[in-house]
Amino acid sequence: MNSYCDDSALIPSKCSTHDCGNGVAIEYPFWYMDVNSSDEVCGYPEFGLSCSGDEPILKLPNNTYYVNSINYANSTITLVDIDVTGQTCPRARHNLTLENLPLGYTNLDLNLSFYFNCSSSPFSFSASAIGCLEFSTNQSYVSMTENQTNDVDWIGKCEEKLVATVMRTEITTNGLISEFGGAMNKGFMLDWRTVKGCGSCEDSGGFCGYNKTAEESKCFCRDGTVHSSQCKGDQDFTECLKPFHCGLLSNLSYPFWDDSRSEICGFQGLKLRCQEGKRPVISINNEEFYVQSVDQPQHVMTIALWENVCPLDNVSQFPDTSLNETPFSYVPEFENITLFYNCTNQITMIPDAYRISCGENGPRNAFYATDDAPFRGQDLPDCNTSVKAPVPSRELIRGLENLTRVLMEGFNVTYKFNHSCGTDPSPTLFECLCREKPDRAGCPKGTTNIILPSKNVVFFLVMGY
Repeated sequence: MNSYCDDSALIPSKCSTHDCGNGVAIEYPFWYMDVNSSDEVCGYPEFGLSCSGDEPILKLPNNTYYVNSINYANSTITLVDIDVTGQTCPRARHNLTLENLPLGYTNLDLNLSFYFNCSSSPFSFSASAIGCLEFSTNQSYVSMTENQTNDVDWIGKCEEKLVATVMRTEITTNGLISEFGGAMNKGFMLDWRTVKGCGSCEDSGGFCGYNKTAEESKCFCRDGTVHSSQCKGDQDFTECLKPFHCGLLSNLSYPFWDDSRSEICGFQGLKLRCQEGKRPVISINNEEFYVQSVDQPQHVMTIALWENVCPLDNVSQFPDTSLNETPFSYVPEFENITLFYNCTNQITMIPDAYRISCGENGPRNAFYATDDAPFRGQDLPDCNTSVKAPVPSRELIRGLENLTRVLMEGFNVTYKFNHSCGTDPSPTLFECLCREKPDRAGCPKGTTNIILPSKNVVFFLVMGY
């Protein structure tokens, strides 16, 4: 089996990456404003970036900003006002205006209110002026906007009030006057949201764009096609996002799947066989295990190994609970016990607490042994069948009744799976579940896969007889 779920996905040529030279990658939903670019743009209309030397720049409604960094994983962009770059005592020239752009402040941002060329202090409390911005007899002041409990009476006292945004981590309460210059040079962070009209395109795995001349939206798909609103051909995949019922269990979802769902909706090896009014069944190493319950938020399944430790049928048909060459492994708090059936008369050497009495119709001379059983290390009776069974190591197994209870409660196994992949109808391939579109190449950077956790998942398994 090969997994192709990574971030090195092939993307349409119009959505290719560009670097002005400082290492900041210009990728979707941003796009490079090349003078030779065509009318069709792959990205949000307002997110065009140009290069000034080796620095990418973004034009907002009232000014131009250097792009210091872009984090596509959490959808944030860090900007520095070109007007203040390199100045030790910068003077804010304008307010930050976002208007209707799909941009917003983050909780890391801090607004500073500047009052310039004041004939007297605008504050009702004692405040120090900014010495480096003194002009003749007039002074300038700065305060943290969020700390202003009352309106500042600056009209008639100061020529201008402007608000500059900086990173909260760059300013301390007592160091504002000495720190604001360095903070303004390090910039501020904005996050972005999906542009109205682009949701259906992105949900189908496409890249939203537009035609500048026709002023109409486009959806660029990774198969090379271009559509007006969304990528086609993946209608079945929308069913993957819906929870499903399987026998007595409800609200199941990826990585589990059953015959009612497309193979791309689940992970190979985690298919369930549903039975009306009964527990689902999962097959491991050609053995069928009954699933009693699933807690997907906690990644836990509960199942039982046997319903009877004294089968009436052929005891040699007891299941093999080995997990070799499977995606499963036992969790550390479990250990194996061994059940022995149809043993020689030497079983008299086994303490009564470890014997299994199955009656006339069951296997004869049966017993079980834990790793620390007192007779371990001795020559055990010859038995024609032995079966290993995992049990919680915390359980003290004594007597047939307790043994049966522990085995019926089941055992935990963990397994790893590609947390955003499904099974391709081809037997050896996977599809990556990107938003609402499967893709064999992988999910594009900056998009959210439908499955976020990458933890091991814990199962409790049971085998029924």
